[in-house]
Amino acid sequence: MKLRSYFLRADADRHSHSEKSWGRLVVLLPTTLVIVCLLAAASVGARRGLFIKPGGSAASAQATGQVESELITLRPFGFEPDEINRPAGEVVFVINNRSHLQDVSLTLSRVQGNIPIGKVKDVVLKKGQVNWLDRFNLPPGDYVLTEASHPEWKCAITLTP
Repeated sequence: MKLRSYFLRADADRHSHSEKSWGRLVVLLPTTLVIVCLLAAASVGARRGLFIKPGGSAASAQATGQVESELITLRPFGFEPDEINRPAGEVVFVINNRSHLQDVSLTLSRVQGNIPIGKVKDVVLKKGQVNWLDRFNLPPGDYVLTEASHPEWKCAITLTP
């Protein structure tokens, strides 16, 4: 009897140890995947020149060949932020469409007061297209980003000399 209970205990211990190992693997594998993906994304962004060091100015970014970016998110209630002030020059506008609309028709226009005086760019984001990014080198002035179906949704952009 003693021999049989010894084997039963050893078998139970082996299964317990095996379950703990699988539990650790289930936790470590996704964590490792997330870290690898974040490192890969940072590497790609740095190679494309989309990021600058914190505290860097637009002039220093352009002098080193880097381009600053402005993130604008389109939500079900409008643009976020609804106002951007920045130096004129090269910039990448990154538009994230989180509005849940079927089609989104965006227009970037130069404005004088509240009156558009010239279109800079028109773009249509079809169903399922959630991001749009474009590089601009705009002169100083006032601009507005709008969505055609919602004229009250505006992002005012002021570019200073």
